[in-house]
Amino acid sequence: MILAISLIASVSGPSLSMAGEYFFPPWHSRTVLQTNGPQSDLESGDWWSNANNGLGSQPHVYELYVPAAVDPAFAITLQIYDPECYLTFTEKDQKNGATWDIATFTLISPDNRRVVVERSYPPSPETSCLWTPFATLTAAEFGHGVYRLQVRTSLDDKNAYAFKITNNDPDGIANSGDEIHLAAQQTALFQSATGTSWFSFYASGNSPLLLANFDADQDSIWVYLTPNGQRLPGTESANGLWSDGSVALPPPGGDRFDRPASGWWQAQTIKTYGNQYTFYCGRPFLIDTTLSSPQLEISMEDGVTAVAGDQIVTYQIRILNKGQGAALAVAVIDTLPAGFFITQKSAGATMVQTADRSILSWQFNRLRPGEQLHLFLSAQVHNPPGPSLKHRLTAHYSDVLYTAYDPVQTMDENVLHLPGEISGWVWRDQNYDGLRGSNEPGLVDVQVLLLNSRGDTVRTAVSGRDGGYFFPSLATDTYRILVNPATLPSMMSPTVVVQPYYFSITSIGEQYHDINFGFEMGITPVEISVFALKALIGAVQIQWTSESETANLGFNILRSSTKNGEYSAVNQEIIPGSGDSQQPHSYQFIDESVEPGAVYFYLLEDIDYEGHRTHHGPQSVTVLSAPESFYLEQNYPNPFNGETRIDYQLKQDGFVDLSIYNLLGQKIRTLVAQTMRAGAYSVRWDGRNEQQLPVPSGVYFYILQTDGFKQSRKMQYVR
Repeated sequence: MILAISLIASVSGPSLSMAGEYFFPPWHSRTVLQTNGPQSDLESGDWWSNANNGLGSQPHVYELYVPAAVDPAFAITLQIYDPECYLTFTEKDQKNGATWDIATFTLISPDNRRVVVERSYPPSPETSCLWTPFATLTAAEFGHGVYRLQVRTSLDDKNAYAFKITNNDPDGIANSGDEIHLAAQQTALFQSATGTSWFSFYASGNSPLLLANFDADQDSIWVYLTPNGQRLPGTESANGLWSDGSVALPPPGGDRFDRPASGWWQAQTIKTYGNQYTFYCGRPFLIDTTLSSPQLEISMEDGVTAVAGDQIVTYQIRILNKGQGAALAVAVIDTLPAGFFITQKSAGATMVQTADRSILSWQFNRLRPGEQLHLFLSAQVHNPPGPSLKHRLTAHYSDVLYTAYDPVQTMDENVLHLPGEISGWVWRDQNYDGLRGSNEPGLVDVQVLLLNSRGDTVRTAVSGRDGGYFFPSLATDTYRILVNPATLPSMMSPTVVVQPYYFSITSIGEQYHDINFGFEMGITPVEISVFALKALIGAVQIQWTSESETANLGFNILRSSTKNGEYSAVNQEIIPGSGDSQQPHSYQFIDESVEPGAVYFYLLEDIDYEGHRTHHGPQSVTVLSAPESFYLEQNYPNPFNGETRIDYQLKQDGFVDLSIYNLLGQKIRTLVAQTMRAGAYSVRWDGRNEQQLPVPSGVYFYILQTDGFKQSRKMQYVR
């Protein structure tokens, strides 16, 4: 009997537990469970039972956990120590009225529909300071899951008690996942000995954590220990209050953590003998003990970093429990995006398909410490929607307390190598305009060559009856398209150059269409290899290169606001050509008569000495809009001889100074000195000073200054 009393009094001594016995609180604990009657006052430290809390009498609540791994036929026996309100020795029962209260214990099934057992204990020395059988049950009858254990005291007495599961480890193997436990949900506690008491509970980083205590003595100390070992100070509450100074629950203050570290926390309180209080964490908690918890690690590997259309990819999946406790209710969820067609999978998987994804899931009852699962999945790439395929694997799991842990995830992303294609027509450009008209016939049986980045011919195609050709299923590379001149009708010369000159096929599978070749008889043989546009602020730069020219008078730049609209020249005078030349020549023209933000189409027109005109293009460009910041562009050309252009942009109105300086810092020429509106501008410098005399060859600086902005650049003048 004396040894039994030490359980409640927490006097140090030898353990009385037998193999498989589970005590709540533990045998060594300094904390005692103590329930007050609903008519006790708030100063008793029991918020749950007190009738003055605005919610009426609430029972103390504990949870009994019966994992799914427990044999359904196993008999679970629960005992209560000192269940009645009656003082025999030094237990912490207390009578406040003329008579002792009746204590009632109720066990409710996991489905919350059945009372497994309910027992009321009248005040009597027959059960005082003794272990008393309370319930024997099986999962076969009432089910696996979380049982709710409620405790009430009828009036205003204080009742101290403890619980014991006679055998909480049915298979006798530690941490195998069938261990039966108890935890507190809402109760009052009594500090029965000087020292530290602590409470363990699981917190998820996805949910805020509120920690509070009610009626904790003012000389108590509260500390929180996070899963990563950090110690955080807590707040004690004082008599009759929560730790935020209120009576309401949940307390609006307390100690709140909006994004707590995920894992098992501890709340520690240090106090001398006699502190009665309530601890709140919003979830079940253990007292003066920890749980051997699971920790899953997952991996997924397919051995590749890029995939192509119709390729079959096999993923090897591994799930390892590297924790100390069993992982229960393990759900492995595999989410595949649209573009995967599942061909094979490990047995036992269920699958749900939607318009944008496929979801596979495997369910496992438990995974013991050190145990691992191996799964596989094979899928074929089929009509993927984007440049890559992201494949996500998630594992959900819980422990023997049915605590849902934060899921673990891994991701596999494969770049998608889609095949590219190039197509177009070879036709007679009868009006020499470089545009394929609906009434202009195709050239049949013309051989088109596909060259790779090394210059090797990798494929050939022959134009059909309409002059069309097609290169499908192209792998990643940079290609060039040429027409075999030996297969053209005699006396045919090109009227249009293929733009762009090179075609890049990357993993996204670019498709180039309308890559057309126009030919006609008796035209100016000017071979254009490059015809490119560059968008500037308030201008468009046109550049082109001829590989050879025969009797070429020069060029015009034609512009339209639509691809098939009316084109007109933007250059006032013809741009001189190179006459007869078999050498490459490069040209450029800057069109400044454009609107910012507008889209334009350009044709390059060459004219021979007899007035024959040939068009190349069209190409399109969007002119850069008004600037969002100050900026000074590098001059062009640089180095220069004769004249150079300087572009700059202003994000707001103001006075602007743009001047030229030599290396000694002396001002050579002022190009701009006036108030200007926000926008994009350009100015030219002809290499002369303020006196209009040529400056020496060398390096010069040009500096742009306006309100709150200054920028300089360097240029080189060559005479």
